[in-house]
Amino acid sequence: MKLLVDIGNTRTKFVFEHKRELSEIQIVNNEEVSTLWLDENWLFVSAILISNVSQHSLTELISKWALSNHILCSVIETAKEKFGVKCVYEQANLFGVDRWLALIGSAKLYPHKNLLIVDAGTATTIDVLTSSLEHVGGWILPGIDLMLDSVLKNTTKVHAKKSVLVETTFGTNTTDCVNNACWASTVGYIHYSLSQAKAQGIDIDLILITGGNAKSLVQLINEPIIFEDKLIFYGLLRYLTD
Repeated sequence: MKLLVDIGNTRTKFVFEHKRELSEIQIVNNEEVSTLWLDENWLFVSAILISNVSQHSLTELISKWALSNHILCSVIETAKEKFGVKCVYEQANLFGVDRWLALIGSAKLYPHKNLLIVDAGTATTIDVLTSSLEHVGGWILPGIDLMLDSVLKNTTKVHAKKSVLVETTFGTNTTDCVNNACWASTVGYIHYSLSQAKAQGIDIDLILITGGNAKSLVQLINEPIIFEDKLIFYGLLRYLTD
């Protein structure tokens, strides 16, 4: 059994792979991962593939632990071209590996389509991949929580709390005004990206969305959209099977 790992800013997500099938996603807080935790949870795997944008000390911990236990461990990095997918960045190493894996995962799941790929997490990223596997480029916007925090931390007279409701209606109190605006701006950002793609000669066939806020955004987007919670893991899977 093999292990696919996606290390985020505060949490690590992982799935087990067996005969090309993926388990359900499991999550652990980064601060909980220790040698003892690894012994208790991952000792039975034969290989580990890691995606990690910024938490390099955690990658080092896992790599050293794997080596000491004779487990093959590989850290995936963005490539200029892989599996036919071409990264538009001149310096591919500056393109986040999470966005890269979402691209190659999307290309495998939905071939021969012009795709708009949204990752709605700490940041809300958008990338466009054409049916010919050309990465056109994308955008990076603060995620819902970052937007909310920015307003509350950088204004003196805006007093609001984070709401559990997902709404885009005009607010009638400060909490609703701030929360609803964060959702509305993100929805508008996604909708406008379709117009921008069209202006660049690309008619989007399908929107794919992943990330922590994805399920909430799906209900607000009035376009063909598919929620893929394992999108990055499908990208990692290609390094095992393709």
